[in-house]
Amino acid sequence: MRTLYITTIIGLFFAAVLANPVYAGEATVIVTDTSITPDVLMPGDKALIYVTLKNTATSATLTKTEPQTSLVTDINPTIQSVFLDGRKEIKVLEGNSQFSGDIGPGQTIKLTFLIEAGEKEGIFFPTLRVGVKGAESVSYPIPVNVNTQIATAKKPAIIFDQTPGKVVNPGDEINIVLNVSNQGKSTAEDITIKLSPEESSVAAKNQGTYYINSLYPGESRTLFVDLISDREAEPKIHTIPLKVTYITSGGEEKTELSGINIDIKGKAEPGIASVKTDPSRISKGDDFDLTIRIENTGTGEAKSTAAMIDLPLLGTREAFVGKIKAGNDAPAVFILNANKAGDFEYKLKVTYTDDTGEYEKDYTLHLNVSENDNTAGILIVLIVICAGGYLGYRYLRQKKEE
Repeated sequence: MRTLYITTIIGLFFAAVLANPVYAGEATVIVTDTSITPDVLMPGDKALIYVTLKNTATSATLTKTEPQTSLVTDINPTIQSVFLDGRKEIKVLEGNSQFSGDIGPGQTIKLTFLIEAGEKEGIFFPTLRVGVKGAESVSYPIPVNVNTQIATAKKPAIIFDQTPGKVVNPGDEINIVLNVSNQGKSTAEDITIKLSPEESSVAAKNQGTYYINSLYPGESRTLFVDLISDREAEPKIHTIPLKVTYITSGGEEKTELSGINIDIKGKAEPGIASVKTDPSRISKGDDFDLTIRIENTGTGEAKSTAAMIDLPLLGTREAFVGKIKAGNDAPAVFILNANKAGDFEYKLKVTYTDDTGEYEKDYTLHLNVSENDNTAGILIVLIVICAGGYLGYRYLRQKKEE
């Protein structure tokens, strides 16, 4: 009887095993990641909350005794509902009930909620509630910052302050006073600052790397950076990249990028290329053209260029030239009448603008106007007299020979 009872118990045990398979894993839905954009809201602002759900189970194993077999079956939990409870402080505009269904083993789904902050400021915790069929539901609070300062990990903040310098012309040497300060909450050590020019028109004159042993919070250092520019450098704002590396108080190496801004402005340099008159010899009473070619030997364009003369003769005394590019010249033409003779010294005034401002330059020139020249008429008379005398002599000689 006792043997029969034991046999019966063993049989019921195996029947229970066969009727209820043993699983090696369990279906588990968890929240693996959340984020909010923007991370700080003002009252009444809207934001997006991103949530990632994952099924952490991989598979379950069912074992039978007769015959000995193993059966692998995927566990797919069924999500019945997704709901973000904003409570009174946070209003959920969209996203609730956006998903229902199964999540396969190891798979993830991403959910997005559109929220709106209320009128109160503070840290609020809308709660994500995920209903899972036949399992425990997920409840996960998500912090939302509405205009509240939250203490963050203390770290350095390397700031560069460039002292404004004088106007830089292409070809000039450039001397920059650079203030380096730590405006963070912890010390920065082993600070290396390296200039990395990306163009050949501006380069470091001497060293291009600077080293600072350490900067405590609020501490600063002054660096003197010497650069040189090419004469062909384009007039514009040139940015010289700075690569900054330092070690934080926690031993972490940080690399940041900054830059030095250099405003290069071209400067015009007008001069006199040539002066000529047409005709080249001027006598009293002649009409003539005076052409003065103005050249630009500078590094920038001369704009709105004009020329004025104070010759005491009749005619035009002003000429508009316009733009003269660097390395070029242009004519200033004056139409005049030599109403008087003499050797005249006169002033030429050139006005112009360039990238650095408005300018004018004066030049002293000379012009000679001769009296009326009767030499040609006298010479003609003499030629006529000589010719007449010669012809008369020949005539008288022929008569005598007859």
